[in-house]
Amino acid sequence: LRTGNTRGFSDEELDTLAYVAGNLEEALKSLPATPANLYRGLSATNAKSFKNMKVGDEIRDSGFGSFSDDEKIAKQFVGKDGGAMLVVKSKTARDVSPMMPIAEGEHIALPDTKYRITSIDPKGFSKGSRYSGDGTVTELPLITLEEVS
Repeated sequence: LRTGNTRGFSDEELDTLAYVAGNLEEALKSLPATPANLYRGLSATNAKSFKNMKVGDEIRDSGFGSFSDDEKIAKQFVGKDGGAMLVVKSKTARDVSPMMPIAEGEHIALPDTKYRITSIDPKGFSKGSRYSGDGTVTELPLITLEEVS
């Protein structure tokens, strides 16, 4: 659904999902914006979307953005086949962690939030980065974004 691919869903399922998404957005808007530095681990597939981007490029996320305020939690979502780490200077994400059954420090950004890439370090995610099975360090990109109005 994040990509807009609705293939395989029935009309009834799509109606239910639209209802939930609409109510989720309204519920999130009722929570205060919580400026924070947040983290998101990307799989290799998701990291490919940043491959041709450069510092200064802007991105609009049309979906709900899920982030953690705990880098260690975000690291768990970096794919074993590679990936990247995002550091996001958020202004308007909502802290939903008190309501979540799992303690992941989750914050959610509303649809259509815009970000600007402020730095890309191709091997910047080496501090405590993932280890391959043979014990070697795998260096991954570290991409820093800041939310823009």
